[in-house]
Amino acid sequence: RQTRWAINISLDRADDAANEYEMNIALETAREWLDFWKSRLPEGDGVKDRTRRAECYGICGSTLKRIGLLHYHRKVEISGQTTLKQSLAAYRKAMEQWAVDEEKYHWVATQALFLIAALGQPPEPETFLLAHKLAERDLNRGSGALKAWGYGTMAELEMLAMYHKPDRKAEDVRKVVEEHCSALFKLMGEGSFEVDSTRRQFQRYIEYSNYWKELEVCRPIAEKAVEALSPISGISHSNLPDYAR
Repeated sequence: RQTRWAINISLDRADDAANEYEMNIALETAREWLDFWKSRLPEGDGVKDRTRRAECYGICGSTLKRIGLLHYHRKVEISGQTTLKQSLAAYRKAMEQWAVDEEKYHWVATQALFLIAALGQPPEPETFLLAHKLAERDLNRGSGALKAWGYGTMAELEMLAMYHKPDRKAEDVRKVVEEHCSALFKLMGEGSFEVDSTRRQFQRYIEYSNYWKELEVCRPIAEKAVEALSPISGISHSNLPDYAR
């Protein structure tokens, strides 16, 4: 927990940096904390040790993705692309470790599927189908927050189907995404962490579509998702937060 906190503090400083030098110092600190965490990982093959490694690799993927997007945001696209490839590699490691814990597999798989699309790599329909199946299972058997996260994950996966399952029609995908987001909003209500977090995720997709043409097809779907997640507050896709928040 302390290491994750330290990493987030470093990333926040990078976001607020006044110049590239300050940003690079903060990002280097975040990477140093990641290296420190990885140096303390257990090497056993038991479920507990694999889970600890998976969590670390998942946070590595998340951190590197945020760093990569910051580079894109600051027009340093070559560094951004390299870092996003490192992020994808970390998510793949987490997927390998969490293969024994299916409840968490679909979270890292969804992030990997996004990066595959953003980097223009070949679609992975098998990974998509497995993640979709596990997320759907959790949605149907969960309740409360677990069910809410299930709706959010399913909505994001449905949108990524536009890249990984191109046989799907955009209008059909849009309807299903809206249904999941509306159900999430109805279940948890305006202002809940689950609704706010999922809305921010879809708002990021809207901005991501400015960087990668592969995600342009997702933009109108993401806009509808944001509307479904904010019918009372009136928040729309035109009110984007800072992309890394």
